[in-house]
Amino acid sequence: MSAVRSIRRALLASLLAGVAHGAAAQAPVGAPAATTAPTVPVISAAAEPRALRLVIPIPQRGDVAIDLAGRGVVVRFPAAFDASVLAGLGERYPGWIQDLRYGFDSLYLEPVRDARVELRAGPGVHEIWLVRSAAAAVAPAAVDDGSALRLDRLEALTRGRAGDRTGARARLRDLMERHPQDVQTLLDLVEQERELGRWRDAIALYNRALALDADAPFMIEGKAALLYEYGPMVRASFDLSDVKEEDEQLIWVLESRAFAGADTVAGLRFEYRDVDDPQVQNPAGFVESFSGRREFASLYLERPVPGGGEGRLEIHEGGGRPGLTLGWARGWNPGTTRFRLDAWRPYWDFVEGIAHGGYRHRAELTHRWRMHEPWTLETALHGSRYGLDGDAALADAWGLQLATAYTLWNAAPRITLEYYFDTERFGNVRERFDAAGNRYAPIGFNDREVHQLQLAWNEQLTDYVRVGVRGGYTVDRYNGRGHHFGVDLAWQPLPGLELGARFNQSITSSRGGANELNSVGGFLMIRL
Repeated sequence: MSAVRSIRRALLASLLAGVAHGAAAQAPVGAPAATTAPTVPVISAAAEPRALRLVIPIPQRGDVAIDLAGRGVVVRFPAAFDASVLAGLGERYPGWIQDLRYGFDSLYLEPVRDARVELRAGPGVHEIWLVRSAAAAVAPAAVDDGSALRLDRLEALTRGRAGDRTGARARLRDLMERHPQDVQTLLDLVEQERELGRWRDAIALYNRALALDADAPFMIEGKAALLYEYGPMVRASFDLSDVKEEDEQLIWVLESRAFAGADTVAGLRFEYRDVDDPQVQNPAGFVESFSGRREFASLYLERPVPGGGEGRLEIHEGGGRPGLTLGWARGWNPGTTRFRLDAWRPYWDFVEGIAHGGYRHRAELTHRWRMHEPWTLETALHGSRYGLDGDAALADAWGLQLATAYTLWNAAPRITLEYYFDTERFGNVRERFDAAGNRYAPIGFNDREVHQLQLAWNEQLTDYVRVGVRGGYTVDRYNGRGHHFGVDLAWQPLPGLELGARFNQSITSSRGGANELNSVGGFLMIRL
């Protein structure tokens, strides 16, 4: 064993021990029963001669935060809600409520001009009082209650949450044209655009809403969440992995994303691998050791395309051969559909592919189904052709994947039960004969049928630290079985700066094998 290999193994062992010790300290003792998941309480109201009393029960888990904001009040619930928790307040009390806006887990309520807000506490409840002085006179004819608009918005939201997101979007677009100054219409439209994957339109709507009301904190937070996911960034990461009785790899990745004009996103990725494997099959059939370095680089552009959806063009190079990837994605009522076509993309799941110019052509269709909480479901179907440098077609394959999750606890922490299915079947495998007359395949392709069940636990420990722990069992019907476990940590010491570390222990199911795989890694991300 080389000195470099010995140093790597010692470093990996020490890192694994440290991360495992930290994970044991963070792991939860037990998951709460699913039947006690927190709910968002419905707001009830009672009118008095000169006051309107709004009552919010304190939920069993997670409190309701209530803060004064100018003439109004901001209410933050412990979970996301729909309009039903408001119980039609704006429509029933137009003489008291001038403005009512809501989004995700927050709402903003502002009384009419001759009333003021008072916050009081009751047994097991929060109370918001809208109080009018004795001298104030109510002039119902002068109150612009906007009740018709609120009913139209509610009808559109109900339509969207029943599954007709495109119909709800069209209806709210029409309302926006007729009521361009109504902030809540813009926010309701944001929800539809996000659900349909139109994040650019959602950001534009947030900008328009903030131009009308620049101090609404939940709108600022909503826009920030979109930019967090899709905005400009630079990210550097590394992974150190060790496959028992096989290879060790050190992988460095640098990637960035930026806006290139109003509608276009540009990105690049550079990957560097340092690989050490004592036994790798040569294309000629004999076994040899391999120690080497490989680089991969790609540049892509994403932008909306005619007819709806988003297109992606990517050019990449690895192992001295250029390649191309075309992609398309569109959100519609059944969910989000994606299509991807790869040509000459480096295939490095096997060390033989890293050492001898492995590549893959693939056509893949993926769909993320629009499900009602607490379920999620995603499916994928693909066909592939594999090759090595100088050998155009070593094998053909088709594959099917399914991933589903059920949320057991949708608060802090968030606990989900997840199932993953992955199968790939190979055909037309080209075999050769070595110098001794023995038959062999240049890459050891194995059919696989992987079933994986895991429990995932995620929590925001503080405003700046979040942790995720997952564990379960993997069964490959053709190749073996084993447990898997992982920990992810992220720390945000400054706005726009994020550091993270991760640890994973599993089996090499993606290779059609069952050898133990241990890896540790970390990242640094700057959001621009």
